[in-house]
Amino acid sequence: MHGSSTAFSLTDQILDAAERSALSVDADARAMAVACMFDWTACAIAGASEPLVDKLVADAMAFGRPGDFSILGRSETVGLREAVLINGAASHALDYDDTLRAMIGHPSVPIMPALVGLAAYLGTSGADLITAYIFAVEVGSRVTMAIAPDHYLRGYHNTSTSGAIGAAAGCARLLGLDRAQRASAIGLAATRAAGLKASFGTEAKPLNPGWAALVGLTAAQWAARGYEGAPDALGHQTGIRAWSQDFKPAAALSDGPPQVLGIRFKRYAACGGIHPTIEAALQLRRDHRLAPEDIARATVFADRDMDGTCNKQQVTTGLEAKFSLRMVAAMVLADVDTSLPENFSDSVIARPLLRDLFDRTTVDLIQGRDSMIGDVVVETGDGRRLQSTFDFRKADPVAEMKSVRPKFAALTVPKLGEQRASRLAAIIEGLESRPSVTALLAAGSAGALNTAISRLVPVLIEPERSGIFVCFP
Repeated sequence: MHGSSTAFSLTDQILDAAERSALSVDADARAMAVACMFDWTACAIAGASEPLVDKLVADAMAFGRPGDFSILGRSETVGLREAVLINGAASHALDYDDTLRAMIGHPSVPIMPALVGLAAYLGTSGADLITAYIFAVEVGSRVTMAIAPDHYLRGYHNTSTSGAIGAAAGCARLLGLDRAQRASAIGLAATRAAGLKASFGTEAKPLNPGWAALVGLTAAQWAARGYEGAPDALGHQTGIRAWSQDFKPAAALSDGPPQVLGIRFKRYAACGGIHPTIEAALQLRRDHRLAPEDIARATVFADRDMDGTCNKQQVTTGLEAKFSLRMVAAMVLADVDTSLPENFSDSVIARPLLRDLFDRTTVDLIQGRDSMIGDVVVETGDGRRLQSTFDFRKADPVAEMKSVRPKFAALTVPKLGEQRASRLAAIIEGLESRPSVTALLAAGSAGALNTAISRLVPVLIEPERSGIFVCFP
């Protein structure tokens, strides 16, 4: 029994506020959630062949629970929980997935894998999945508001801390948990949530959201069985406030537009904190027709707080490059297309021309500068001083939603082929009217699984009885 809980605990208040927001959103917010499904699906498919995913799959096949749950972008099948973890890691493997400033992280990668997996198992409708996603993003964002910015600056990775709690809340909603159970789900997720920024530039960073998705899913499942967690982990003196020296519970309850409308889709396969710098450098190169040999020196001006996030000074791998303002600026000025994930490879980073420009590029960190403003100065060999500043602070939801379709095609067609990618896109577009998400999952199945999927069609009609979950590659 939850004898110590109250009807007005901070956990209850945050969940209730998030639920009111999720249930009152307009068509634009729901359309944004569909756009997030496009982006997450594409990133998962594109990232599925990365070496870190190979390792996770090999481990799951050797030691995991056997099952019929497929891994996005692959033909292997594993247990539900293994699939959720791997799909979470795969969708963040390229660091190309969506971002949300209110969450100081990536909202979809810790949330979508858990919700989609559970929704497919339960036979949940597409409309209910969308509502659960909006709710989960709202919870994750509100948790972040209570502990920001100190939590992130201390070295925690919000994608995997706040994200795990958001995933637990969304799964609790899909499972129809009562008030005490949903509080337990949050408590169980909060006591397991973790993730460090020290992981940035290594294979551990993509694993963070994979673990967060798994934590959220299992926390809700255990709560549904009556397993008790802290009834007010969000408000208790030794709850999540231990993650931050600047705990602001009122901020987590403030009213405003649904947080899902603030989601942005990456145009470039690097850390989101570098995107303003990329835009500024692109503008410089376009406006002045700069060639690498024209540049005597380049300087990136950035917020001092970026130092622990994306200011790697020693870069020898493609993964490290994604978190280096210095290297990415050099790549843009050297006309290396940072929208192509394959350009963040060890071989590209080793190009002599790029290494030379990297050596002529420096980063100047300024205390209190807004991290969403990009500022690049180039000094040319003929004595010119050229500067470009790009303000990335204001999001345009309509423009964001328009940008995700071309990105989806660019990432999925090479993996699925044009016909299958188009079919998958059509199903996602009509997600609101789908009685279940299994059609979406089956649409992109690997060619080797097509026959198996056709045999499973009668089973897929009632997934809550079968427990079978078939994902697309």
